[in-house]
Amino acid sequence: MRKLERKQFKALGFIEVLIAIVVVGIVSAVFLSISGRAMKDLIQAERLEYMARLAKNGMNVAQEVANREKANVVTTPETNYFPDVPGLCYIPLKEETGVGVVYSFEKEPESSNNFVSYSNDNFDRKSVVDHILESRLEDSYLTGEDYFVLMCIENIDTENIQWANVKFRVGDTKVRGEKTNDSDVKDFIYYAVIEL
Repeated sequence: MRKLERKQFKALGFIEVLIAIVVVGIVSAVFLSISGRAMKDLIQAERLEYMARLAKNGMNVAQEVANREKANVVTTPETNYFPDVPGLCYIPLKEETGVGVVYSFEKEPESSNNFVSYSNDNFDRKSVVDHILESRLEDSYLTGEDYFVLMCIENIDTENIQWANVKFRVGDTKVRGEKTNDSDVKDFIYYAVIEL
């Protein structure tokens, strides 16, 4: 009878080991899925933080352009550096020169005074992304080809206090920009006031 009891105990030990292996495997799978989700959230938060930085850079560029126009109004009043039409969005640029960096807004190739613009009310994201991806100015964009930055003028006062209430729209060119989830990142909106 003793030999039979020993075999039963050995069999029970083997089953316990198998159960422990299965439990460890399940727990490991749960921890891996949790860490995978945490990594996705971390990457998403990093992308949104980068978009916020791009929007703040766009605000600094717009203020620099407005300051340049304010400084040049006396010497060359016909020069238009800062766009001033409410309801439209404009693309800020940085141009490397031999002296340093010059900031501006993208103008149409045929004209030195007409800015490239997009409607703020009926915003067509696809045309903006297509323009940026097809343009030869990728080195001049604040973001390269991966993101876009637009300054949209909500309203403007050029007579009394001289300010522009603007919003900066930053988007990833590789996604639709409709909602933030696993496969999409909503366009980032940053509101600012530019002193003219």
